[in-house]
Amino acid sequence: MDERNPNLKEFPRSDLMVILLFGIIIYVSGVEVTHDKSGDTVSVRIGNGVIDGRRESYEDKDLDVYLGIPYAQPPVGLLRFKRPLPVVDKWTEPLNAQHWSPACYHVKLHNNFFNPNMSEDCLYLNIWSPAANPSAPDTLRPVMFWIHGGGLVWGSAVEKFYSGHVLSALGDVVVVTFNYRLNIFGTLYTGAEGPAPGNQALWDQALALEWVHDNIKYFGGDPDMVTVFGESAGAVTTALLTLSPVSRHLFRRAIVMSGTPLNSRLVADKHELESRWVSAAVKLGCDAGDSESTGRFTPQLTDCLLGQSADRLITVQTVLSEAEAGLMSVIVDGELLPSAPDVMLRNGDYKKGLDLMIGTTEDEGSMILLMARPDRYDKWAPKPLTRDELVGDFKQFMTLVTPGGLPNNADDIVKFYFNGHSDDTDSLRHRVGVGLGDVLLGCPTILYAKAVHSADPTARVYQYYYNIKAGDEKFLCAHWAGVCHFSDVYPVFGLPLIDEHKYVERERQVSRQMIAILSTFARTGSPPAQSGAQWEPYYSIDGQTIGPYYEFTNEPKVGTNFGQNLKHIECEVLWKKHLIN
Repeated sequence: MDERNPNLKEFPRSDLMVILLFGIIIYVSGVEVTHDKSGDTVSVRIGNGVIDGRRESYEDKDLDVYLGIPYAQPPVGLLRFKRPLPVVDKWTEPLNAQHWSPACYHVKLHNNFFNPNMSEDCLYLNIWSPAANPSAPDTLRPVMFWIHGGGLVWGSAVEKFYSGHVLSALGDVVVVTFNYRLNIFGTLYTGAEGPAPGNQALWDQALALEWVHDNIKYFGGDPDMVTVFGESAGAVTTALLTLSPVSRHLFRRAIVMSGTPLNSRLVADKHELESRWVSAAVKLGCDAGDSESTGRFTPQLTDCLLGQSADRLITVQTVLSEAEAGLMSVIVDGELLPSAPDVMLRNGDYKKGLDLMIGTTEDEGSMILLMARPDRYDKWAPKPLTRDELVGDFKQFMTLVTPGGLPNNADDIVKFYFNGHSDDTDSLRHRVGVGLGDVLLGCPTILYAKAVHSADPTARVYQYYYNIKAGDEKFLCAHWAGVCHFSDVYPVFGLPLIDEHKYVERERQVSRQMIAILSTFARTGSPPAQSGAQWEPYYSIDGQTIGPYYEFTNEPKVGTNFGQNLKHIECEVLWKKHLIN
């Protein structure tokens, strides 16, 4: 990593250009730029003090980059498991924000990190901001606030997937990424009277968003033009932020990529969640006492978890059964999430006037097969399975991810997804992934968008469908799978433009296209026209929602890449009755 001067002297703010003997300091829109032999250091003053970042560039566009800015007090010691607290102390020396912070503790799925270290002291954010234009120094840019995925169990803003420099430079937007607590640190619930209130990960996200709302103007971002966007668990929590009265006033737009909380398996019953965590504490070696029979935490059991090392605590996911682990551990807490998400949507209790974009991929579910059953669904050498074995697997997975368990019409659902496909194992394996992805991620996303549109005539809802599979196999995808979950993240962050040897030309083209689409949406609230055709929002005819969408494909389709009512049968006929009460 490029080492810059960590001890930049604090200078008074000014609107003048000051030329010094051994360096030049330029003051534009509150940002101070120091040129020296080690490179350019940029400095900005917020309420807590001065922050030192660094000047970088991409495709001849200068960016001011700040890495590792604390947005909360370290959640350590007695603050472990509690809601985050804002940073109140002022620092007397400039804060060095030129290096990546550690990730929050989790069990890593890979080693592709800018900083390989993990820590409980991990609540930091990163900012990429196009350098101010001297001819318009006070112009503020749209802000794109990214929430990474990982099921609230894995992931980090310091993964190499999420550097914001390409999106910021090509989209002319301010990009913010951040860490939030994961696993037991982010989702532990110890009961109404216990120290862990649940939803800590979501409270972290809300506090990071509040920090951006209060401070992003100092970095050239417009606090009234914030777009929250996320993928997978980050999409689920983006949708939750549009519902929550705690956060809905802190942003203007949202981009939801593959996931919303309309699959109720992602929202846990509080008492069941407490019981699961009691079981987890016992398996970590804590003496449960009466807790094991009651399923409720005692001070003794809580103290045991507070006394465990972080390295020990993150192993909890490996000792739980599938039933105990659950899918996610979000709860209706009465404050951040006042009611069940489907109830809040039905009652119109969400952010009004929302500009919303949703996106899904063709095969959202094969990554579940890869992770849950690698013995049968290996990325490179999957086990040969008969049609009957694949049907059995499909039903088993449906039982886990469908609210209420295995649907009564499971055989009809299998028929729908397998119809027209031969007994070729890879083809059927792919269809199992598509079906699971529809119920867990795809249809909840589409139904959420329809609900937002239906209850608020001032909302504008747009949709894309990512259906491109090109180049090398991607992370959490396989040769037998389709266009996998997470496939649309690579182009959004410009990875095909950074690691060109890993991607093909079509992927580079789509990366520039997606960056233009998402950044335009963040700026205006609507995506740009594609190939001369306007991108229409959702609308209604005789009370029925019509959902136009744009499809990203390997090659342009004959006529148009626009369609309407994506997966109507899957979402409205097969799954809606299981997802929405």
